Amino acid sequence: HPTTLTPDTVASVLGAPLPPAQSGSGATTPATSIVVVTHNNLVFTRLCLESVIANTAGSDIEIIVVDNASVDMTDAYLERLA
Repeated sequence: HPTTLTPDTVASVLGAPLPPAQSGSGATTPATSIVVVTHNNLVFTRLCLESVIANTAGSDIEIIVVDNASVDMTDAYLERLA
């Protein structure tokens, strides 16, 4: 069964502002790379990425997102988030 969210949850996630930009540690190679693969699930992508960002503040990480040709505004969100 695919996971579904209530319309209120979807509206809340999509209406939330992007997290503030964080400055890196200046290291040339991050200690940890997190890879996220997505396709047409903007709400779940936002929940995932913004949770990672919120819970790794100050950590030496990089987040790599592979978007498999989403057509639901995921690409625009990822560009704004970057």
